[in-house]
Amino acid sequence: MKRHTLTILACLTLGALAPLGAQDLTINNARIIGANGTVIERGSIVVRAGKIVSVAPGGPYAAGGQTIDAN
Repeated sequence: MKRHTLTILACLTLGALAPLGAQDLTINNARIIGANGTVIERGSIVVRAGKIVSVAPGGPYAAGGQTIDAN
């Protein structure tokens, strides 16, 4: 019974911490190299809920969350 309680407590703790890993993030002034070899100098990357939603030259269209200057 004690082991079962500890397992449930561990699962609840990990479940509560999971959203912290999927934060919103904007990276500015980054050198971005695409899969096909194209290079974007001083571009921006926007991540929401742990997924890349925008990659563009220049500044982001809509920044969100923490901002990192890659300069």
